[in-house]
Amino acid sequence: MKRPLLYCLAAMALTAPALAAQAQPYPINPGHWQATTSFLGLPVATDNWCVQPKDIHKFLGGLSNHVYHCSYPLNTAAGGQIHFKGVCTQTKRGKLVQQFNLDGDGDYTPTTVHMKAHGCCIKWNGIPLSGSANLDGHFVSATCPPEAKAFKE
Repeated sequence: MKRPLLYCLAAMALTAPALAAQAQPYPINPGHWQATTSFLGLPVATDNWCVQPKDIHKFLGGLSNHVYHCSYPLNTAAGGQIHFKGVCTQTKRGKLVQQFNLDGDGDYTPTTVHMKAHGCCIKWNGIPLSGSANLDGHFVSATCPPEAKAFKE
């Protein structure tokens, strides 16, 4: 093998990781994600989400589910770290059932998301429970299955 070709191959091998790092235009991969939520360490639900590029900030924006609607005025996700603080409400037939403050933090990579919320106070059979809630998610594929949940506008 001639030396110029050897030098060229070595240069390509050294620059490939830098080029691969630049190829990731989003903080997490868009596509099909599976996320498990838990409360007090007990799994509550596992959901399949279709995270489009326009929805990444919502997915990284804090915990929420079909029971509680949460609004997070403080909501940051940068450099692999997540922080959120806001208010969650539950309504039934248009009437407020409960409301509580929630704050949390977490971390993410292009293929994983981990969040922990503090200050939760939910009611179970009328009994208030306080503790932490978690979300652990992982990227499944770039293609979303038809049954995956989509974010509302």
